[in-house]
Amino acid sequence: MSKSMQSWSHVNESPIFQNIKSKWQCLLNNRDMKEEDYQRFLSDHAGFFFPKKSHISGDHLVLEKIQLGTQYKTDFVNAECNRSYGFEYTLIELESPHDTLYTKNGRPTKKFAQGLEQIRDWKHWVQKNNSIIEGIFPSKSFSLTGKPSLKYMLIIGRRETRENNFDTRKRLEIFNNECIEVRTYDYLTDILEASSPKAHLWLSHDLIGPSEEENNAFSNPFFKAIPDAKWRKMLSEFKINYSHMISQNIETILEHRTLNEPLMNEYISWINENGLNLITEHEKKPLQQS
Repeated sequence: MSKSMQSWSHVNESPIFQNIKSKWQCLLNNRDMKEEDYQRFLSDHAGFFFPKKSHISGDHLVLEKIQLGTQYKTDFVNAECNRSYGFEYTLIELESPHDTLYTKNGRPTKKFAQGLEQIRDWKHWVQKNNSIIEGIFPSKSFSLTGKPSLKYMLIIGRRETRENNFDTRKRLEIFNNECIEVRTYDYLTDILEASSPKAHLWLSHDLIGPSEEENNAFSNPFFKAIPDAKWRKMLSEFKINYSHMISQNIETILEHRTLNEPLMNEYISWINENGLNLITEHEKKPLQQS
């Protein structure tokens, strides 16, 4: 890991970020694109599209194509660190942004029904394979309660085709009855628009947290999603105490996490050319929180 720290706080004003937003909108508006095209783009720009636990905490990882036995595979998993309780995992299924949820007579469309059924299959598999799940998605909460810290999300369609009282009521029913959150691709766009990279993030920890250099490296938003094989390799090297997962395993994470180096290098060249590469004392404030 390089010891040279970078100022990530200028990402949003950079042409690199504007280009990411432009390409994303072009993808969303292109009806010829397949689900795999959206998966690939989100994977390559994972640091911009998946939410953190809260505005004060930056410790989360994005996983992709995680195998659930031999039969099922997630599209993404958002692993958010809930301080002493460890990771909370959201298993995500993608359908197309061009799909609708309901027919004119109020019945679920084929694609919407397929997406929901896929997640129901995951949930059933999890119930039957608790011990295996603990090895794939470990957390302190799981070790204390015997219940996995899992949530579920289906991303499908666009907001303009869904925002009405009937749709909202149906989505709430699905969430209340099955704990499946249904979101549009515009939800991902909202996260992209609201992203605010910093030179340092507040990372939960016990007595000793990551070094300044490690925090800065982890705060790099130009990271890709972590695939199944790499995630399992990381788990084999993680410390057994599953509280404060990011801080306790920061070296392993930085060693294995893949970066979108062309975009990162383009950004670093841009801040150097514009004299924006200095990290201010204000940017270091997250390091001073306990």
